[in-house]
Amino acid sequence: MAPASLPESLLGCAVAAALAAGLGTLLRGCGIRASWITAGVCVGALLGAGGLGRAMPAWHDRYVAGAVMERRETFVAARAIELAQMAALPQGARVDSDDLASLESQLHAAQERERDAKANFDQPALWLVALLGAFVMVGASPLLGRTTWWRHGGPAIGVWHVALPAAMVVLTLSVMDASQPQAWWMYAIATISVGCATLGSRETWTASRMLGAGVRSLDSTRGMAGVLALALAALTWWTDGRDATAWMLPWGAMLAAWGLASEPPAKLMRLAGPVTAGAVAIAMTRLDVTADWRGWIVLGVFVAAEDMKWLGAGVGLSLWSRTGWTRSLRATMPLADGSRAQAVLASVAVLEGLIPAWMGLALLVSAAAVELLEPVRRRTALRLDQSLHASGEA
Repeated sequence: MAPASLPESLLGCAVAAALAAGLGTLLRGCGIRASWITAGVCVGALLGAGGLGRAMPAWHDRYVAGAVMERRETFVAARAIELAQMAALPQGARVDSDDLASLESQLHAAQERERDAKANFDQPALWLVALLGAFVMVGASPLLGRTTWWRHGGPAIGVWHVALPAAMVVLTLSVMDASQPQAWWMYAIATISVGCATLGSRETWTASRMLGAGVRSLDSTRGMAGVLALALAALTWWTDGRDATAWMLPWGAMLAAWGLASEPPAKLMRLAGPVTAGAVAIAMTRLDVTADWRGWIVLGVFVAAEDMKWLGAGVGLSLWSRTGWTRSLRATMPLADGSRAQAVLASVAVLEGLIPAWMGLALLVSAAAVELLEPVRRRTALRLDQSLHASGEA
């Protein structure tokens, strides 16, 4: 890696993270409180290949894309083949096979150098995003507190919480790819399945009012869902055989959060939003929205996966504790809120190259969409409360 690559890569990341945090703060000031992931997506797309890459290509190449000389070498090698073929056309001939093989060999070598240089340039960004992701995962960890995972139906409800969205993603990918499950499928499922952020005081009070002594089932469900997602992430990392060490850093932080009294310190929670925006923005700068977008089907599936977590946990609670269906849905609703965890884990996976670019883009955009839909979730909770009150179940 060239000596200048490290400071240039870090400077580009710092600019993206600072702009994303600033935009998120501005949006919150305008009344859009759930906007950190959205800010990161917007800033990252603006600084990416489709935005800054077209408006200021030199700045983008130096501070965001990296591998400037190597990409030029690849471009020259590809043009050399085209020129040789064009020169042979007027004569009605073909390029000599030995010459063509030599030119193609040069092109492949240039492409390989470009991939290596790009990977070296992105290494600082990868570890920076992994560190930011680790910070966020402490607050988003479903393992917060000394959770008794094996009691109160937690294992059964936790399995339901993870199984439904996982099955939904596997089904969608099998239809789209028409191939056998691959390692990146598992990385995507682990990212989607983690969920279960800390319950707020209001949600805890509501659940206590509805479930009584059985409210502990929600804590054990959060813990079990976290253990399942962590096990899937670690198993895939262990068996995939690729150098993906940074992938486990946020998961390790999630595990380390186990043992905190009840929830992270207030200052940490306040910083988690801007940090999430920064991590997402850095990852998004490495994506080209116009080239990596695959349509709305996958995005819709990932947005729906958040509700599938909720429905899965509701089904598990209803079956295990024989709680009424409406009451189960109301009590388990907060368990589906895992958009920040999904965003930072997807950001690490994108920079690590564990999932395809289109998959990473869909995960990040869907996390932003789920975040923006928070008012809809609150209105749904209100309607469930009204339904429970009207039926006398509460």
